[in-house]
Amino acid sequence: MRKPSPIPLELPQFAFSYAAAIEAGMTPERLRASDLSAPFVGVRTTGAPATRTERARALGMRLKDGQAISGLAAAELWGMRVPSRNRFNDNDVEILTKKSVSRVRIDGVVNRRIRDDLFRTSTLDNIPVVSPVLAMFTSAIYLAEEDVTVMLDAMLTASDVYRNLRFGSRPHLRPEQLPALVQTFRRMKGIDTVRAAIQLARPGVESPMETVLRLKLIAAELPEPVIQPVLILANGEEYRPDLGYPSANIYFDYDGEHHFVDQNTIDRDVQRDRELQDAGIRLVHVVKTDLNGRRFREIVRLTERHLARADAQK
Repeated sequence: MRKPSPIPLELPQFAFSYAAAIEAGMTPERLRASDLSAPFVGVRTTGAPATRTERARALGMRLKDGQAISGLAAAELWGMRVPSRNRFNDNDVEILTKKSVSRVRIDGVVNRRIRDDLFRTSTLDNIPVVSPVLAMFTSAIYLAEEDVTVMLDAMLTASDVYRNLRFGSRPHLRPEQLPALVQTFRRMKGIDTVRAAIQLARPGVESPMETVLRLKLIAAELPEPVIQPVLILANGEEYRPDLGYPSANIYFDYDGEHHFVDQNTIDRDVQRDRELQDAGIRLVHVVKTDLNGRRFREIVRLTERHLARADAQK
């Protein structure tokens, strides 16, 4: 069997519209070849979409002006954390449409509408995607308070080490803008979750799991920890753990996968831990499996002991 001709270079290499493919010189016969999938009418992909973002990238190829990918897929495309329980299902892609534009009717696709003056989009991966703020507001109906807080913290951070975010500048939002945003979008579904999350959102965070850990400590009825407290090591180096209780001399770092696979990171962490131990500072390394059950209760009890000791010494 003859090998199918290559995809023209001017087309996006994962998803493209049927019309753009014809214009680029592909034939209808080539567009029916078995190496291409048709997840939506008028769209071809070089493999069957296996994730929500891939489905969104495919669907985005057939959207018109006044229509954009929204909800959880938009949040993922902007690099914000979506919890694993919301990773993928059959009805997982959503479109936001201006009220002045006709509604999109596609099986398995949610279509929501918004006033024209509130519609804000950008182009990501060659498709229209709602703004980060609208991505958060349109995701809130599917998420818990903790998850929305993570998204807000991501938009409030000025840190350039917060991974995966695709915002043009940081911070994307300032805390003083949040009340006005709630008023503007007060009629959107999920607004009560956003209101609750705003009370917990903080600037200065450097990773999504740092937010998760902070919220879990608060939910355990511990005082709110300081975000990125500054420690000065014996060698004069400044070090900022993720969270801490300076008055009790206990601090926390959430260690993602790179802390265990990058040798330079491993060496730096080990040396720093030695210096902190020499200074009598307790740094607790937290990993994903520490966030629930017995292991998290042990972290809470350890923190309570340090706080109680600090109170007794006052």
